[in-house]
Amino acid sequence: MGRLCRCFMLAACVSMVACGDSGPQTGVLTVGNSTFGANLDADGYVVTINGGDAKRIALNVGDEWTLAVGVHSVALADIQANCATDEANGASTGPNPQQATISAGSRISAWFAVVCN
Repeated sequence: MGRLCRCFMLAACVSMVACGDSGPQTGVLTVGNSTFGANLDADGYVVTINGGDAKRIALNVGDEWTLAVGVHSVALADIQANCATDEANGASTGPNPQQATISAGSRISAWFAVVCN
């Protein structure tokens, strides 16, 4: 290989290392629910991310959001009165909202258990 070609290849390698490929600055969050009990909430729930970006999801399913790297608040709302995701109505199913930490290229889940009486 000629000297000019080797210099060009070296320069290209240095350029790739210096600039780098920063890769994705997002990750995927799957939010879902497991609903059980009596008199289930037939119209499903509303998931909100960071107090905005609302989307309705059906009972016992999940949906995906592509989010920026960082910590996000994930809440389940529009829950009928006889159902709960917390200590109310005898449920002990974790916090609502939940915190989800997204890393670049990650795929994580936030799952809510809903108990209806």
